[in-house]
Amino acid sequence: MFKTAHSKLTLLLLVTAMLFLSGFGCRVNQEQEQAKLPPENLEWWGVWYDTSDTAPLIDAYQKVYPHVAVHYRKLREEEYEQKMLEALAEDRGPDIFTIPSTGIQQYKKRIAPLSETTAVSFRPRNEKGELQKIITQTTPSLTVRDLRANFAPLIKNDVLLEGKIWGLPLSVNVMALYYNKQLLDESELYDPPANWSEFTVHVKKLTKIETDGTITQSGASLGAASNIPQAPDILALLMMQTGVKMLGQSGAVFQKEVEEASGTYNPGLAALKFYTDFANPSKGIYTWNETLPPALSAFEQGKTAFFIGYNYHLPLLKRDAFGVDFGIAAIPQPAGSTATINIANYWVETVSAKSAHKDRAWHFLQFASSEKNASQLIQAKSASIPVLKSLLNTPPKDGAMKIFYTSALTAESWYRGKNYSAAQGALNEMITTTLKGDATAQEALDFGAQKVSQTLY
Repeated sequence: MFKTAHSKLTLLLLVTAMLFLSGFGCRVNQEQEQAKLPPENLEWWGVWYDTSDTAPLIDAYQKVYPHVAVHYRKLREEEYEQKMLEALAEDRGPDIFTIPSTGIQQYKKRIAPLSETTAVSFRPRNEKGELQKIITQTTPSLTVRDLRANFAPLIKNDVLLEGKIWGLPLSVNVMALYYNKQLLDESELYDPPANWSEFTVHVKKLTKIETDGTITQSGASLGAASNIPQAPDILALLMMQTGVKMLGQSGAVFQKEVEEASGTYNPGLAALKFYTDFANPSKGIYTWNETLPPALSAFEQGKTAFFIGYNYHLPLLKRDAFGVDFGIAAIPQPAGSTATINIANYWVETVSAKSAHKDRAWHFLQFASSEKNASQLIQAKSASIPVLKSLLNTPPKDGAMKIFYTSALTAESWYRGKNYSAAQGALNEMITTTLKGDATAQEALDFGAQKVSQTLY
């Protein structure tokens, strides 16, 4: 009887061991199956994000798709375009690359637009965390309707072409008015201006000019082009705020007159004159010239009271504006205007037409632009502003950042051509030509419109 019991115990142990080994073998086989899934490598080139910014996003993707390796490479802005074009021409370019939001037309032949569906292979896990069989999952891609419904209004104007999505932004840059609190307090100006009429009053009060014409304290870094990098954007903003339609079907139209109840009026001309008056010594709002330091440096040094800049200037000012107590306000609007208009300048992520992993690249970008993951990237990158309405409608408690979030919902862009740099150069030339008196403001406007039109087609 003892032998029988012993035999039963031995048999039970053998069965248990076999079951254990069988389960272990199954797990080993599953892990080996995972290893058999062909590895995929995505190369992603960009300008604005550091590798530390993108790391959490990439890690989150690789947790779901461990056989996919995403390599992010940051390049300097001044070298980026040349290196990118060289790499694409030699078939060694990235799968995902960053371009200005204004560059879809310019790079269209090098971009693979988002397809109606996205197919990717992966190995799912069951509730126990065990790897299952390889499957190819085909899912509906982000649609034009989704884009219009979920992204900030301006995005659709920049990334949609021929009914297709050609790129996706992960963040946006919008303008705001930076102001020196101490300089305003000294002039008994306790609130930043809400409209341009108030702005001119503030500027007059803040400007200090010596008898020899030297500006010792500038009210605002406005009016010129050479030492104001944002000059083309500011001028375009002023034009749009006055109701200018920047482009028409046949080219630029910002130079044209419009019919009003009181007669004909040229809002583009009015905007150009208003801007350049700030750097015209014969005008009452003269406050800036080309002998002054670059606009950002002047504000950092406490030499100018107002600086119009983007959200990406905020961390730079926090780092470099030693001893300057500054605040941030919304961009002024025309007095009496019922509409609120801002301007945006941002980049979008696109997929190379030469990529061997187009679906995977677009799958990653859609993953990155989802609310959860986009929020993670915004938190990682200092002073970043999201593009999803759901995130913009829940701004941080930080008052300064709240202004940027709100402004993004009313921001616009205007260029839809093939050479934004040339278009910006044309606007800069309009400013400089008007200031130097080489042509009338209307002539400068007409010539600038002609140059912009040449970049469109």
